Amino acid sequence: MPKKPSGSQIYPVEKGPKHSDHTLFLQTKTCYRSATSLLVSPDMHSRRAALANVKVSDMIHAEGSNGGSFICLVTGVTSTHIQARTVTHQICLQFDFELGVAHVPGHRIVCTINSTEPLPKDVYDALVGIDERYRTSTDPDRARLSEIERRALIFAVRHYGDPNSQLE
Repeated sequence: MPKKPSGSQIYPVEKGPKHSDHTLFLQTKTCYRSATSLLVSPDMHSRRAALANVKVSDMIHAEGSNGGSFICLVTGVTSTHIQARTVTHQICLQFDFELGVAHVPGHRIVCTINSTEPLPKDVYDALVGIDERYRTSTDPDRARLSEIERRALIFAVRHYGDPNSQLE
């Protein structure tokens, strides 16, 4: 494992998956996420700093109390809330700005923002494309994912969650 840079809170994270015909998926690399974008630190100052940098059109990730993964597109930011919509299920969430917590409408699930780390541009673009299609299309085949979209979702799950995920 690469040596951790000194002087700041930085966490090593594996990026991947491997895929030969798309630049994003060429190599599995180790990168570092700072505490201002990854919200795993119990330090509330780090959490507030990360949430303060969230803006409309950012991708964020939240983890549900049921263990679910919520990849969300930020649709609005106010002084008290971050409004976001899940990319795949189009669930609108309203996260408390201080704590990064939201209740999933119609369920007993609470989700908490655990990362504001940006995605690579091509992955981000693929996820925004999925979000737009799911939000606007009435075509019954709209849920069908292209290979690039499928790989972008797999990348995002590993990027935000478990790099050893069993997704194929």
